[in-house]
Amino acid sequence: MDDDCWIRLPDEGNRCKISGLSRTGLSELLEEADPLTGEKYVLSQRKQKPGATRAVRLINKKSLQDYLRRSAEDQRGYQWASHITNPHGYSIDDVLSDVELFLCFFGPDNEVTEKDWNIGKLSSRRARLAALLAVGSLVPTDH
Repeated sequence: MDDDCWIRLPDEGNRCKISGLSRTGLSELLEEADPLTGEKYVLSQRKQKPGATRAVRLINKKSLQDYLRRSAEDQRGYQWASHITNPHGYSIDDVLSDVELFLCFFGPDNEVTEKDWNIGKLSSRRARLAALLAVGSLVPTDH
């Protein structure tokens, strides 16, 4: 199977063989878009036969792999700032994925609404990473 083919969402209760994400997690990932351009990070398309009530969601395998690779590279280039206490050893990925953890590292004075998290200015992982950099919770690693 080559990299530029299309794969289906996994069946309910199964995980994607490429990303390891659940059907719901992968569906949420398909909605993430660049906050500046609005361009989706992972390409997908909905295919439906004429007159059918159901459709199939197809995901471009290469764009999914590219997104996962970029996400890993984005996180490797940063570390927690020296003033940040992290007694539980949360990874950057943990914090970017969970709104309550994110709020702890983003700061109590920064108000985040559910809209910001789900469909607004912090809806993508890259936007959350940029926000943590802006408030000084993360710093670029020295290479």
